[in-house]
Order: sequence, then structure tokens, then C-alpha cells
Amino acid sequence: MALIILLAGCLPSAAEYPVLDPSAMEAKLSESEGTPTLVVFWATWCPPCMKEIPELERYKREMGDSVDILAISVNDGPEQIDKFFGGETPLDVYRATEGLLRKRRISGIPRSDFYSASGEHLYSFEGYSPKVLHTLMRSLTHPDEFSAEEHDALRNRFPTK
Repeated sequence: MALIILLAGCLPSAAEYPVLDPSAMEAKLSESEGTPTLVVFWATWCPPCMKEIPELERYKREMGDSVDILAISVNDGPEQIDKFFGGETPLDVYRATEGLLRKRRISGIPRSDFYSASGEHLYSFEGYSPKVLHTLMRSLTHPDEFSAEEHDALRNRFPTK
């Protein structure tokens, strides 16, 4: 019996997901300069997010360090996030403060913000569409495959917020 109690005490506790306020968010984006970055605001209870997050996990596993993906939960605690991910994910997961949500004008989720390797905010997209997500991620990670006109069309269709 004592052995079981000792082992139970060694189990890892729920992961702590850092909380991001506006200044911490800016610091994270600065750290990502040099790497194309996707910032997605999401929640464990959001049906479109439940479809998008696994797709982003697959994309991150395929692309590795050539892209940063920051998944920022809008109102979930560590326990809900752990349960959602089953204890592991290749994504960098954070929790948002109300101040960050206000500053970023998050009105619907999922909301995806795409940043170039130079740190330029290229696109914003609210909602989930596999085709749109794939196109915007491809233009982010493989910009040379798109003409200047195609990039301009994407910026006009998905303006930053």
C-alpha cells in the first residue's frame, strides 16, 4: 500500500499553461521573429476549434521548427486544456487574459492571426475552413509559391484585425 501511495505522489500534475497579457503576447511574437507564426485564439468547448486544433497539431508535426504555432485559450483552465490535449501537443499553448482579448479585439473563435518571418501581421481569419487554413498556412510557410498579386488578394480577403 505504501508503494502505491509513493508512486501516486510521483505522477505529474496538470501542466501549467502560461497566461499571456498584451505585453507578454508582444514578447512572444518578438521571440518568434525569423519564423513564420500562427496565433490561434480558441477554446476547448468550441466545436470549430475541436476540428481546427488537431489539424494544426498535424501541421506542426509536419513542419517542425520551420513554423511557430501559438494556441491561446480564451477562457479554459489548465485541467480543461490537459483533458483536451490528452497530456501532450506539439503546439505552444497559453491562456489569455481579458486584457489580451480586448486588445486583440477577439470577438469570435477560432480566430487565427498569421505573421511573416519578419514579424509582419499578414492576415486574420475568424472561423474554421480547412481550405482557407491550408491556403493561408501555405502562403505563410511557402511565400515564394504565391505571386505578389495572390498575396495582395489574400490580404484584401483576410485583413488584419
